[in-house]
Amino acid sequence: HGFLRLSLLSRMAADVMLIPDTTKMAVNYGLDRVRFLAPVKSGKRVRGHFTLDGLEVKTPGQLLIRQTVSVEIEGENKPALTAQWLGLIFT
Repeated sequence: HGFLRLSLLSRMAADVMLIPDTTKMAVNYGLDRVRFLAPVKSGKRVRGHFTLDGLEVKTPGQLLIRQTVSVEIEGENKPALTAQWLGLIFT
Protein backbone atom coordinates (compact mmCIF):
# COMPACT_ATOMS: atom_id res chain seq x y z
CA HIS A 1 0.00 0.00 0.00
CA GLY A 2 2.73 2.46 0.95
CA PHE A 3 4.95 1.53 -1.98
CA LEU A 4 2.04 2.03 -4.37
CA ARG A 5 1.78 5.62 -3.17
CA LEU A 6 5.53 5.99 -3.47
CA SER A 7 5.43 4.73 -7.05
CA LEU A 8 3.03 7.55 -7.98
CA LEU A 9 5.66 10.20 -7.23
CA SER A 10 7.46 9.88 -10.55
CA ARG A 11 4.25 10.54 -12.49
CA MET A 12 3.28 13.45 -10.25
CA ALA A 13 6.76 14.95 -10.55
CA ALA A 14 6.68 14.82 -14.35
CA ASP A 15 4.03 17.55 -14.27
CA VAL A 16 5.79 19.92 -11.85
CA MET A 17 9.57 19.44 -11.82
CA LEU A 18 11.70 22.22 -13.23
CA ILE A 19 14.35 20.81 -15.54
CA PRO A 20 16.98 23.16 -17.06
CA ASP A 21 16.91 23.50 -20.86
CA THR A 22 20.53 22.31 -21.00
CA THR A 23 19.68 18.92 -19.44
CA LYS A 24 21.13 15.92 -21.26
CA MET A 25 19.94 13.32 -18.75
CA ALA A 26 18.19 13.23 -15.36
CA VAL A 27 18.29 10.26 -12.99
CA ASN A 28 16.59 9.30 -9.76
CA TYR A 29 19.36 9.57 -7.15
CA GLY A 30 17.29 8.14 -4.31
CA LEU A 31 15.04 8.93 -1.38
CA ASP A 32 15.81 9.93 2.19
CA ARG A 33 13.48 10.03 5.19
CA VAL A 34 10.55 8.21 3.60
CA ARG A 35 7.64 8.07 6.05
CA PHE A 36 4.26 6.43 5.46
CA LEU A 37 2.01 8.48 7.75
CA ALA A 38 -1.60 7.61 6.92
CA PRO A 39 -3.53 5.08 4.84
CA VAL A 40 -5.39 6.20 1.74
CA LYS A 41 -8.97 5.01 1.96
CA SER A 42 -10.66 3.59 -1.11
CA GLY A 43 -12.08 6.31 -3.35
CA LYS A 44 -9.95 9.14 -1.92
CA ARG A 45 -7.91 11.27 -4.30
CA VAL A 46 -4.28 12.16 -3.68
CA ARG A 47 -1.95 14.87 -4.95
CA GLY A 48 1.76 15.50 -4.69
CA HIS A 49 3.23 18.61 -3.14
CA PHE A 50 6.87 19.27 -4.13
CA THR A 51 9.16 21.84 -2.50
CA LEU A 52 12.65 22.54 -3.79
CA ASP A 53 15.04 22.41 -0.82
CA GLY A 54 18.36 22.84 -2.54
CA LEU A 55 20.64 22.59 -5.52
CA GLU A 56 24.22 21.43 -5.27
CA VAL A 57 26.87 21.24 -7.98
CA LYS A 58 28.44 17.79 -7.49
CA THR A 59 30.96 18.14 -10.31
CA PRO A 60 30.98 20.38 -13.37
CA GLY A 61 27.95 19.33 -15.40
CA GLN A 62 26.24 17.47 -12.52
CA LEU A 63 23.56 19.13 -10.42
CA LEU A 64 22.01 17.43 -7.38
CA ILE A 65 18.42 18.51 -6.72
CA ARG A 66 16.91 17.96 -3.27
CA GLN A 67 13.14 18.18 -2.84
CA THR A 68 10.71 17.55 -0.02
CA VAL A 69 7.64 15.79 -1.29
CA SER A 70 4.38 14.91 0.41
CA VAL A 71 1.32 13.07 -0.87
CA GLU A 72 -1.80 14.77 0.41
CA ILE A 73 -5.10 12.93 0.83
CA GLU A 74 -8.33 14.64 -0.19
CA GLY A 75 -10.25 15.75 2.92
CA GLU A 76 -7.56 14.62 5.39
CA ASN A 77 -5.21 16.69 7.55
CA LYS A 78 -2.40 14.14 7.67
CA PRO A 79 -0.42 13.34 4.50
CA ALA A 80 -0.18 9.79 3.21
CA LEU A 81 3.60 10.03 2.96
CA THR A 82 6.52 12.42 3.13
CA ALA A 83 10.01 12.00 1.75
CA GLN A 84 13.11 13.82 0.65
CA TRP A 85 13.78 13.05 -3.01
CA LEU A 86 17.13 13.45 -4.71
CA GLY A 87 17.65 13.82 -8.44
CA LEU A 88 20.86 14.15 -10.42
CA ILE A 89 20.87 16.24 -13.58
CA PHE A 90 23.60 16.04 -16.20
CA THR A 91 24.05 19.17 -18.32
